Amino acid sequence: MDGTVRPPKPSVISGRKRLLFWAIAVLAALLAYDGVTSVAAYTADAYVRSDLVSIAPEVSGRITAVHVRDNQAVRRGDPLVTIDPVPFQLTVDERRAMLQETYAQVAADTDGVLVAQSTLDAATAALTLAEATKQRVDALGFSGDISRQRVDEMTAEVGRAQSNLLSAKNSVAQAGQILLTHQAAVSRGTAELASAAWRLSRTAITAPGDGTINNLAVRIGDMARADVPLIGIVYAHAWRIVANYRQTYIRQFYVGQTAWVWLDSEPGRFYRARIEGVGRGISRDPVGDSLLAFAVIIVWEKFSDAERAVAQEAGAAATLYQLADGIGGEPGAALRSSLTHYVRSAVTEDWPAMERGQASRAVTRTLDATYVALLTFAPNNGRGTALLAEALHQLDLVTQARRARLVMTAGIVPGVVWFVLVGGAVLTIGFTLFFGTENLRVQAMMTGVLSFLIFSGLLVIIAIDHPFAGSVKVGPEALAAMLEDFGTASKR
Repeated sequence: MDGTVRPPKPSVISGRKRLLFWAIAVLAALLAYDGVTSVAAYTADAYVRSDLVSIAPEVSGRITAVHVRDNQAVRRGDPLVTIDPVPFQLTVDERRAMLQETYAQVAADTDGVLVAQSTLDAATAALTLAEATKQRVDALGFSGDISRQRVDEMTAEVGRAQSNLLSAKNSVAQAGQILLTHQAAVSRGTAELASAAWRLSRTAITAPGDGTINNLAVRIGDMARADVPLIGIVYAHAWRIVANYRQTYIRQFYVGQTAWVWLDSEPGRFYRARIEGVGRGISRDPVGDSLLAFAVIIVWEKFSDAERAVAQEAGAAATLYQLADGIGGEPGAALRSSLTHYVRSAVTEDWPAMERGQASRAVTRTLDATYVALLTFAPNNGRGTALLAEALHQLDLVTQARRARLVMTAGIVPGVVWFVLVGGAVLTIGFTLFFGTENLRVQAMMTGVLSFLIFSGLLVIIAIDHPFAGSVKVGPEALAAMLEDFGTASKR
């Protein structure tokens, strides 16, 4: 038997077993990750939002006290700033004194009404007595027991009693009106006192809720302006978390679900939160790229402006032709002839020139001749002056409308915008090639639809960029109709 001890053989792991080991480890890690993400989702792409309340005083005045400092935590009702209350207190005292004075006046007016009513009662009794006495005197006078003079004196006495009664009634009515006026003054004074007291109470500004003072720049002696923000408070119980997750997590979220949040400013401390909403799309830029849509809208508006300019030119020409009849005589005939010549040349010469991007000099000279023809009219009365002023106004409208359509002849979209539009269209369509899908046919269809929409917008811009040229253009139909009306009017 051999007494030597042999060392143990080293264990050797083959390459195939090592590969199988790592495959199992990776699979286990993937299963663990999937298991964890099925019950929990984590993201660091989040940010905090809160409500910043701008506190503005409701009255204006000098600041006499500041009770807080910047970044100080405050609770609802805590004093923030005090505005000098002395002027407001003086106003309250003044309104209170005026109200007391009005109350005293009402009391005096009430006594005056009672006195006037007593006078009215006395005048009524005096009239009743005078009328009864007059009846007895009339009976005695009829029998001849008293003189006629006594009868006349009694008649005059009844008249005086009636006059006194009427005066007493007027006094009662006047005293009642004065009482009503001062009673209304009491109501007004009460409202003014309440308003002054409310303004006094607003000199002490308090915190509307729990929060933290932000960016405090108020000092004693500053002037506070009504409705001008003075202090900002970041609400403590109104902050929200906006978190961005991968789309694969969205299906696991629902409103009301519990979430745990921690802030970098307080590491290790967790806040319990609740999901209030799940957005299906995130846009970092809320404006977006809508240059093509804006360009289509602007070009269409300019095309509509060109149509309105032609309609305005035709309408002003028709009005001017009618005013020429009012001018009459040789100036009116010259104006009609020159205006007809201008409209005809605008239809036959201006439009062909605008299709080439130019303006007709002959039409410009015809328009100048129209001004010359109109200025030959020398009014000698107010009616003629009014006609000349209105005719010049209408001719100016014709000139402005022609100038507007000539400006739009050269095109609406500048060259640099064309470069941006075409370059943006090419880049937008090119980017779709980098977002691959499993179905090539679906991706091709989506790219085709996007290309169709983009180039349709560009086609619309190209078609109406020059309003007076191309297949879609503004024609001279309105001016041609006016020319026919001129011919019909001249035949009449």
